[in-house]
Amino acid sequence: MFGRATPLRVALPAPSGQVVVGVMTETGRVAVELDGEGFRGPLVVSARGEPHHAAYASFTLPEPATEVELRVGAPGYITFVGHRAAGSAS
Repeated sequence: MFGRATPLRVALPAPSGQVVVGVMTETGRVAVELDGEGFRGPLVVSARGEPHHAAYASFTLPEPATEVELRVGAPGYITFVGHRAAGSAS
């Protein structure tokens, strides 16, 4: 279980320009923060879904990253972390 005080550090397999995070909480709504080395501060996206089901937050990174740190604004579970390698087609 993760919350605001418990970050999850994720090593991405390649420099990535986009990250998608799946989060499951009791309410279905939660703020997800993503930070990386060289960022000017964390990126924050509100994930919304049904209670007890995964909600997704999509981040476009200011620069490609190989490691990111995730935090969620409420107790819950991070169920998915996906990425798109920098320079790859949509």
